[in-house]
Amino acid sequence: MGSKTSISTLRKILIYKKRLDLAKLLLESDSQIYESGTYGHHWNSSRSTFILFSPLESYYELRGLSNSDKKLLLDSVVEIFPPGPESPEIVDMEFRIKPTSEESTVEQTAPGFVGRHVRIFLSYSTLDKIIIGKIKAKLEDIGLKVFVAHDDIEGGHEWEKAIIENVKASDIFVPILTKNYFSSDWTNQESGIAIAENKLVIPLSFENITPVGFVKRFQTIKFKGSIEILCNQLILIIKKHPTYGQSLLESLINTLPRIASWDEAGDKLRLIAEFENLNENQINEVIEQSTKNSQIFSSWRAKPCLNKILALNKERINSEKLSLLEKSMTPV
Repeated sequence: MGSKTSISTLRKILIYKKRLDLAKLLLESDSQIYESGTYGHHWNSSRSTFILFSPLESYYELRGLSNSDKKLLLDSVVEIFPPGPESPEIVDMEFRIKPTSEESTVEQTAPGFVGRHVRIFLSYSTLDKIIIGKIKAKLEDIGLKVFVAHDDIEGGHEWEKAIIENVKASDIFVPILTKNYFSSDWTNQESGIAIAENKLVIPLSFENITPVGFVKRFQTIKFKGSIEILCNQLILIIKKHPTYGQSLLESLINTLPRIASWDEAGDKLRLIAEFENLNENQINEVIEQSTKNSQIFSSWRAKPCLNKILALNKERINSEKLSLLEKSMTPV
């Protein structure tokens, strides 16, 4: 069921329940279901959040609703998407501001390409610095901003205050669960702050460590074979997120000028090609950077990924940039 259809059905339910005031608030709204990856109560179901994107004025009214009205909205959504086997189990609702058409136009026509980085806070025991260093290096390689206390707090700073500020400033909180994690007083406090701040929590588990305390309710990614596989699973979850997926895409695009090998080009272009909703600015930046970097246009692993992007978006690509790329990819 598409987002427009979901909103239309939700408004009909509210009108039937004689809540025309709430139905009016949902005019011009869109919706999306985000599956957290945490198991639900039914076979192959996932605990999920119903995200409501509304115009600015409606957004603030929705945020200000009483708890009983918010519960009525959520209960009505569950009537549309009842829990069951292989279905999302909707347990929460979030309100987001829907971008205006003007904002979308500005985003697509703005000069240059900046993009927004996904900010990740790694929570860990200091006894696991070697593991942390490898995870940080892998995630930063694709353009994510990763905060690691022992690397990123400058001398002279109040480290306790810096940790609290960086947990609050992060987008995603990633606890590194090892046998050392729960013996640290600060890791438990960091988890508590992250959950209080409603951060996206994605635990990474080593040695089959089971989450306890604040992170117990979150589904973990278990270490299976290598740090690279573990990080790729984390990246996949971020890619599917309705908010951070786009930021991940922009982070990836920003790394293209720094690609230094054919294999790296293949890996990163494969990830970019998996996104089917690139905007015009993003597409043309991929084409331009692929033309400038010989490690990309000469890579046989990157070539099919570029061809996929071209095939899906040819009518939105600057003709001059397209011509330059095609010449670069043609063997001499």
